Amino acid sequence: MGHWENWIEEQRVDADKVRPRPKDLSALIEAVERAVADGVRVRAVGSGHSSSAVAKPSEGGRYVDPGRLDRELTWGWYAEGLDASHLVRVEAGMTIEELNDELDDRRRPGGRLAVPVLGSYDGQKIAGVTSTATHGSGLRHKPLSDAVVAIENVVVEMVAGKPEVRVYRIEPTDGVTHRKSFEAAVNKAPTESPLSRYVLEQDDEIFYAAVVGLGCLGITYAVTLRVRDAFWLEETREVSTWAQLKPHLVTRATDPANAEYFDALIFPHPMLEDVGPFQVGDVVCLTHRRVAVPVEDHPPRRNDPKPWADELAGIFGTGILEQVALRRRRSHRRTIAKELAERASPRYARQRSASHVIMKTSLGPEVRATSCEMWLPIDKVCAAIDRILALVVANEVVPPHDLWLTDDVDDRYHWVHSSPIGVRFVGQSSHYLAPSHDGPKATIEIPLLMSTRILSGAERREREQYRMRMLKHLAKELVALGARPHWGQRHFFETKSVREHYPRFDRFEALYRRFNPLQTFSNELSRDVLGLD
Repeated sequence: MGHWENWIEEQRVDADKVRPRPKDLSALIEAVERAVADGVRVRAVGSGHSSSAVAKPSEGGRYVDPGRLDRELTWGWYAEGLDASHLVRVEAGMTIEELNDELDDRRRPGGRLAVPVLGSYDGQKIAGVTSTATHGSGLRHKPLSDAVVAIENVVVEMVAGKPEVRVYRIEPTDGVTHRKSFEAAVNKAPTESPLSRYVLEQDDEIFYAAVVGLGCLGITYAVTLRVRDAFWLEETREVSTWAQLKPHLVTRATDPANAEYFDALIFPHPMLEDVGPFQVGDVVCLTHRRVAVPVEDHPPRRNDPKPWADELAGIFGTGILEQVALRRRRSHRRTIAKELAERASPRYARQRSASHVIMKTSLGPEVRATSCEMWLPIDKVCAAIDRILALVVANEVVPPHDLWLTDDVDDRYHWVHSSPIGVRFVGQSSHYLAPSHDGPKATIEIPLLMSTRILSGAERREREQYRMRMLKHLAKELVALGARPHWGQRHFFETKSVREHYPRFDRFEALYRRFNPLQTFSNELSRDVLGLD
């Protein structure tokens, strides 16, 4: 039996990797057929970037690495008269970075293209991004799942009482595919061709239930995205205090005249001494305002202060940074305040480059952290931030020695927050399991540094328990304000909460029973969070 773990080693399970890695649709179909024949479960795991169990294989099951499924594909059956110049069909194993490179290629017929909005990290697979409603920041833009116009999943369906592996291409009712010509091609395809396995489903109810599918409705082979012409962004950074930003945060996020893209970074610790423009008690904030500017030929790289510090953190482990945060509060806060102020200094305050360069703000695996992210009504975001700040101030006490979470340690020793929190804004999604399905949302991401590379197994488990306790407490406080979690990050939802927050969950459940009748694609999330097994 093999072993799988996510990128921060929090999610671990004994499961076998499908070998060799599927290189095309035929190989992917074969992998699913073998799982069905052997009576085992199988999941696609992507980059393993999720800190939740959304991609986690089942114990004793199998998992598929889609890394070789990374090509752009053609589609020969678009509807008559449809302008397909901004439709891009790609295999599910393509990363966001690879997609950006494909679209921004100046040799591309018809000109360079770009995705309208991107998350902060570009190492994720496109299927993982769309299936969890991952997002950027800007109320004019929905999650990346809403750029999808078609999804192709390898599913299991019962036919005459027997399981059959099929490929469903799912589109909205007014889908982009010409049904008659496509079905004629399917009927003429040789039985050994993957095309003979295709079924075209054009139905709004099915499409909006399937795209944010959390990996439970089959294994995604390809997605077709609607993109736009390439564009550049100019980013302006501004440093302030929370007292200064709070009265204007919602206005700046919702005012169309302010910026198409806007977010904020808040360090949730009051200063313990005067540092530069900040005084004792100030909470330091950094905002990013991004507007479109004319496209140029050669985009510069993002110009940030001290990139070497991030690289060193990746080389030596974030345990050093975590220890500084926990044991040297004064120097840690002084360093963070100086860093944020420097990023907004004249030398770095204004950045201009291609959209995908400016939108990438996270280093991903280079700095190891776990996190939860909560989506909540925009009018609750300031109250939520205030609540987080109040909890940090009220509960943070540094232990007199290196004590971690054991039964005899007081809870007050576990409120040492090690990282800034991120605040972003997301437009309303059309997809039933997208957290912004019922209206635009503000999101608050709460990361905690990790030091798994330098700790023993026992120490690692103790600190993981400490982090989970902190995140669970913070999430519970935000749920009371109407928040719901990001599917790909740590969350603590109960099954009843899922059904309360997602009124169209019944449509998702119906597809789950239809495309996953043997629980071939089920896992811990479908059992413990969705309550479907």
